[in-house]
Amino acid sequence: MKGLSILKKITAALLFLVFTAAPAYADFCSDKVNGLWCNGDNLVYCQNGSISTSDKCDCGCKSMPFGTNDQCESCGGDPFCQGKMNGLWCKGDDLVNCQNGSISSSQDCDCGCQSMELGVNDQCKSCGDPFCQGKMNGLWCKGDDLVNCQNGSISSSQNCDCGCQSMELGVNDQCKSCGDPFCDGKQSGLWCKGDDLVNCQGGSITSSENCAHGCVSMPQGTNDKCGDEPGPVGFCSDKSDGLWCDGDNLVKCSGGNQASSDNCEFGCISMPPGTADKCGEPPAPTGFCADKANGLWCDGDNLVDCQGAKQASSQQCEFGCLTMDAGTPDKCGEPPDPPAGFCAGKMNGFWCNGMTLTLCGGGNVVSEESCENGCKTMPDGVDDTCIASPIDPPDQPPESKQITVTKVGDCGYFDGHVNLWTGTGLPVWNQLDHPGVTLGTCDGLSIATSGCLVTTLAMLYEYLGVERTVGDQKGNSPELENQWRSQLNGGHTVGFAGTNYTVGGVGKWGECLVIWSKNPPGVSLHGHYNPLANCIRYQEAVAIADSLNGAMPVVVGVHWVSGAENQHWVLAVGADANGLIINDPYGGLANARLDQNNLGDYVVDSFYTPQITGGGGTDPYGGAFDEDGNPLDDDSGDEVPIIRDPGVGEEEGDPGFKVGETEVQTSGCSAADRPTDLVTLFALLMLICLIWLRKRGLET
Repeated sequence: MKGLSILKKITAALLFLVFTAAPAYADFCSDKVNGLWCNGDNLVYCQNGSISTSDKCDCGCKSMPFGTNDQCESCGGDPFCQGKMNGLWCKGDDLVNCQNGSISSSQDCDCGCQSMELGVNDQCKSCGDPFCQGKMNGLWCKGDDLVNCQNGSISSSQNCDCGCQSMELGVNDQCKSCGDPFCDGKQSGLWCKGDDLVNCQGGSITSSENCAHGCVSMPQGTNDKCGDEPGPVGFCSDKSDGLWCDGDNLVKCSGGNQASSDNCEFGCISMPPGTADKCGEPPAPTGFCADKANGLWCDGDNLVDCQGAKQASSQQCEFGCLTMDAGTPDKCGEPPDPPAGFCAGKMNGFWCNGMTLTLCGGGNVVSEESCENGCKTMPDGVDDTCIASPIDPPDQPPESKQITVTKVGDCGYFDGHVNLWTGTGLPVWNQLDHPGVTLGTCDGLSIATSGCLVTTLAMLYEYLGVERTVGDQKGNSPELENQWRSQLNGGHTVGFAGTNYTVGGVGKWGECLVIWSKNPPGVSLHGHYNPLANCIRYQEAVAIADSLNGAMPVVVGVHWVSGAENQHWVLAVGADANGLIINDPYGGLANARLDQNNLGDYVVDSFYTPQITGGGGTDPYGGAFDEDGNPLDDDSGDEVPIIRDPGVGEEEGDPGFKVGETEVQTSGCSAADRPTDLVTLFALLMLICLIWLRKRGLET
């Protein structure tokens, strides 16, 4: 029994060894990377966790550091094969057969030895075409030939009649199609060819479809496709069938498309939903002829020809217009019978007859004398007289230094020093002192809001010593200058010209522009135009300097740099290296600068230089300019001076000069609605505060 027990123990031990040792050998490569590993005296080649080969090492197996293949120990002789698997290996240009770590045979490769990838025997290089050496087995393009490479050698070759197509790595090259080459090199699928959708299969076109609405190329890997039919576009795309306004055009929409379009002469009227839009009706006639039959009609001293409720023509009747009985056309009056003579009805004495001084006695001409410098009409009861000599301009102050002008680019810059006002004791009038005095015959405008020009002219004539005579008043002031220019003569004012303007959004017709050629006897004003916005042009600067050097102030038209006002007038009384010296009627500032005043920086637009003529005070060149800066004769009141139009140029930076009708700013100064301008209100409040503080200072 004891022997049986011992036998059982031996049997169990043997079974344990069998069942524990066998799996260790079978799973030897399970946890090893691919390569050569020592398993006792065997050199095992592990491949993907399994034993690929196993060779007995006659002289033992040598384990190498991790990452290096194990190898058989050398038994002496050439060690080349030590550590190498059995097979063919390149040794220089020799192809060596390694067996169990030793060289079993060796051959010389005439054209060199080709090392192959691990697990594949090395080989002698082909002494023929080397094209396939190093290439994977498969089809490769060699020029226009398609070559079959097998184990580094050309196994076959064919010529491609239409060229060879190289494909992406891992895909055999191929001969190009001799048909349409569009599909060459493209993956099978749908591709856009212009407006055609082409089906490419194996590098050839199998079908093609024209896309009526264009072909749409899609991202890589997605078939291209034909475009969808577009929906309606344009003005009618979202509108139902019918008539619709498009600006001043009446458009007929049908099926989302425009069927027709007609321009509406009198504008297009949009109607409520469900009602077709329509063209506007012609406006009812307006104006003088609106309610009159065809024919001639008196309009004041004008004879107007009315045709079709509109004015066809108009002529001024020199001797008035005569209104006739119903059914008879009106007509111009006839000239009066000539008087018996110039002196008929005149008191005895001297009378001006143009440039002639006539002595009247008993209603007859006694004698006549030509007045070289003009004839001066005197008040009633005082004989008229010839002007003895032209008006002499005042002398300059002794400290004055003649002004010179330097040209820099197109600009002129002053040097020297002249100030014609300092030391004269003459007043600098303030237009704001006359808030309740209407400007001319301009309803809604006052000297305070729009009378900068008449205030400036009053200062000029005060300096020249030229007085205004209105009725029994004689002298100089803004109000007297305004009254003189507001007198009517033959239906027109003496010194204002008619123009359109607005007050509080209501259109007016007044006589609100100064006629530059209407001046006191002996004085005329000559107009100049400055085309530059950043300085005074050289030739205009020279004209200003000449006038100031001749002791003549200059009437200067300016506008705001900020664009807050389109036109303002000041009197230039001098200049020096810092620019013009001005009297500003807005606030009555003396010796101010273009950039130092109550309203902001000024820019010179136009100006007028006085001339002593000794004549009647008319100047054919005085007046407005056209858009090229050429003077216009506006005596008739039909032409208006150039003004800065607030609707032109201010938003785009253009100077914006034009001749024509405009807003209330055409009064030549600040607007009738000026008190609503915050900038001006602020300036006015500041001025009132200064006056109040000065008064308080005097009282205390």
